[in-house]
Amino acid sequence: MTAYTSLDLVKSVRVRGMFPDASAGTFSAENILLLASEEIRLQVVPLILSAREKYYETFVEYPLTANQAIYPIPERAVGGVCSLVQYITNQSVTNISPLETTSVATTQQGLYPRGFYFENDHIVIYPTPSATQGTIRIRYPQRTSLLVLPSECAQITAVDPVAETVEVTSYPSTWSAATKFDFVSNTVPYTPYGLEYTCNTIVPGMSSTIISFTDLPKNREGLLQVKVGDWLAPSGYTCLPEIMSEFFPFLAQLTVVKLHEADNNNEAAGIAAKKMQDYAEAAIRLITPRETFGLKKVKSDWRNW
Repeated sequence: MTAYTSLDLVKSVRVRGMFPDASAGTFSAENILLLASEEIRLQVVPLILSAREKYYETFVEYPLTANQAIYPIPERAVGGVCSLVQYITNQSVTNISPLETTSVATTQQGLYPRGFYFENDHIVIYPTPSATQGTIRIRYPQRTSLLVLPSECAQITAVDPVAETVEVTSYPSTWSAATKFDFVSNTVPYTPYGLEYTCNTIVPGMSSTIISFTDLPKNREGLLQVKVGDWLAPSGYTCLPEIMSEFFPFLAQLTVVKLHEADNNNEAAGIAAKKMQDYAEAAIRLITPRETFGLKKVKSDWRNW
């Protein structure tokens, strides 16, 4: 299946809103994608999470280190939120409960964590570990990346797991060995993985360019995660909207409304907003399970069910 790219989104927005094909100004592709990126984070993601609570959830792991109690919440966590903290040792996974700071009663160290509390953009394990043993896993909802045109990214045409390299046909001239990359899946929901990988070399060739890394992203089982068709994007950016296919019309129409508002065309914005609400309701119905089996009932800001 061909991925729905940011360029497809720009085309859809321009057709829906009858906007000019402009290279600069309000209706430029860059401005359209900027507005779309903001609306994904502020409107589309909350709407999806109202029906699929864990849709954007992922995790990071840190070795539990002696004398170290503070561990960072990932920068890409939506709102600095962590949804669950777990302690893993000897193949056993234990959920760690959040504590109020008033519950901290001693500075004495302990062998196992009994709880944690928040401190700025970190969690603090309690008690402070006395030994380097086990792993701390922080689960969190990952923030969507900012949209850019496909020309600012590069699609992977070949993967060499032995040499730890990928091949691309073309790439932006601004890329260098110091560039940090995200690998972006070419399948829905187009989730970035292997975040902030720094490449070692970029070697142009006659028909393709080889980009080398110290190691390519692996999944939790240690298997190669990269596949042909995935994309390389500058860290924090993507050319594939990280949403379900059912929400593409809603996102396009939502962006149309914001562009009309930016152009002070309130009448057109009001007409477009009515259609936008229809798309939102339709998308929610499409992703709502037929049988909930006790799962959380869907509620949307657009409609009371």
